[in-house]
Amino acid sequence: LRELDLSNNYLHGLLPCLGCQLRKFIADNNSLDGDVEFCCDSGSMISTLSMSHNQLNGTLSKIHQAAWLSQLDLSYNQ
Repeated sequence: LRELDLSNNYLHGLLPCLGCQLRKFIADNNSLDGDVEFCCDSGSMISTLSMSHNQLNGTLSKIHQAAWLSQLDLSYNQ
């Protein structure tokens, strides 16, 4: 799986750990909450991460390990 778009659903709860082979993860307009946890090592290939319009908060732990990340949208969260 390289791309996963879960936008505009009624997903709620904690954000799951993202797979390290995922290149594009979009989960806009849901009710995800908790810390933004990016649990991949330096081998992560993710380039697009978009989780706007949720209830995410906290710090971006380990985001610096995503060397390929070129697009990040966490707007309209807590």
